[in-house]
Amino acid sequence: MNTLADANIHLRTSADVKSVIAQAAEATGSTITQFVLDRVLPDAQSIVAEHEKIKLSDQDWEKIKHRMDEPPRNLPELKKFLNEKPKFW
Repeated sequence: MNTLADANIHLRTSADVKSVIAQAAEATGSTITQFVLDRVLPDAQSIVAEHEKIKLSDQDWEKIKHRMDEPPRNLPELKKFLNEKPKFW
């Protein structure tokens, strides 16, 4: 994450809300900006990560579950590869 202050976010709020945030920032020894970012950024990252997950329709999920219940396929080339001794060890 870029740590340089190269972008601005402007917020509009009441004087009372700003006062409470400023008091909390002071109590924790940080600036208002850092106080807000320290609390907002983890939630923002979590929300972004959640929305980046693969989303399937009910029909596609049923197809996947069906495939997972099928017996494993015989793949002799893969079995041979997995049983070989690594060349670089």
